Amino acid sequence: MLGTTDTDFAGSPDEVFASRGDVAYLLDAARQTFPAAALAERDVVASFSGLRPLVRQPGRSLEDTSREEGITVSEGGLVTVTGGKLTTHRRMGEEAIDRVARLLERQGVAVGPCATRGRPFPGARGLVGNPGASSHLSDRYGSRATQVVGLTVEDPSLGRPLVEGLPDIEAEVVFAARCEDARSLSDAFIRRTHLFWQAPRQGREAAERAAALLASELGWSKQQERASLEAYEGEVALSRRWLVEPPTF
Repeated sequence: MLGTTDTDFAGSPDEVFASRGDVAYLLDAARQTFPAAALAERDVVASFSGLRPLVRQPGRSLEDTSREEGITVSEGGLVTVTGGKLTTHRRMGEEAIDRVARLLERQGVAVGPCATRGRPFPGARGLVGNPGASSHLSDRYGSRATQVVGLTVEDPSLGRPLVEGLPDIEAEVVFAARCEDARSLSDAFIRRTHLFWQAPRQGREAAERAAALLASELGWSKQQERASLEAYEGEVALSRRWLVEPPTF
């Protein structure tokens, strides 16, 4: 994964995409840093872009604006978190919870400090010794890999690879819906597995099978199943939108 750029954007937040200029800039930087890789446009599988929720600082340029979060409390007690980065999300959550705890204490409600700093992520315990789990499943799910393997014991067909040449299996889609709160094909392919980023066709050859698994698990109607497929196709199209722009020289 290569990144990142800072470019002004005007338009709907739902239509943010990496431009051809963004892609060219990152590839050029990558070629300078890793010349032996000789990366070119043909090597790009997918792209994504988002808007930074920066805290406004009057008089400062975009480049000089702080990336740190801001936490404010309204007169009515509403706690609002703005700014920040994904890489500091846990610290931001800790600060927000501690702020809420102090507000509750003033009202006579005893609340301890946020405990996230000492709490492992799901699957972080018992990383060694997952009988029957592949290294892929162990690396991705940690101690929960055995739960994914268990799904293939219940239904051996769930052990089939989603995309030829990649280790992701159908059981991961079921696990995503059952245990990771995945509620769409985009959730399963972008935010749970990494097919969107790693599969040459971004998992589209497995999209209908995966959507059917999600539909069965979540009780979708045919219309909901089709809508989830179409939404994922929209995500794929947005990630490839830079390809239809004029070349950057």
